[in-house]
Amino acid sequence: ALANAESDRLTRAWEQARAAREAQEELARQKWFKEYTEYLKTPAWKKKRAIIPDRDNYTCQGCPPRPATAVHHRPSEPVTREFAFELISLCEPCHERLHGHPVRPEGRGDNA
Repeated sequence: ALANAESDRLTRAWEQARAAREAQEELARQKWFKEYTEYLKTPAWKKKRAIIPDRDNYTCQGCPPRPATAVHHRPSEPVTREFAFELISLCEPCHERLHGHPVRPEGRGDNA
């Protein structure tokens, strides 16, 4: 019985530590996403984003020769210092396929 009680105590402690770690990770994700969303509304992002379709000849880089309608942003750390190679022109179907879900329409400042 004593061994079972100790095992149960260790299991509870491990589960509590895991839950605390997951909660911290979720808070960090939320903070990052908030910063990222705000950055996508800035003139600096809009200026950088406008260059990419021209660079890619307004062609989807996922399924050429379909026209590109979105710029996919593979954000780096820190959020505001991405390289141009982290940005790619895509059509909406390719953009959604890459994300694995529908993506919000561009122009709202939160699509990347």
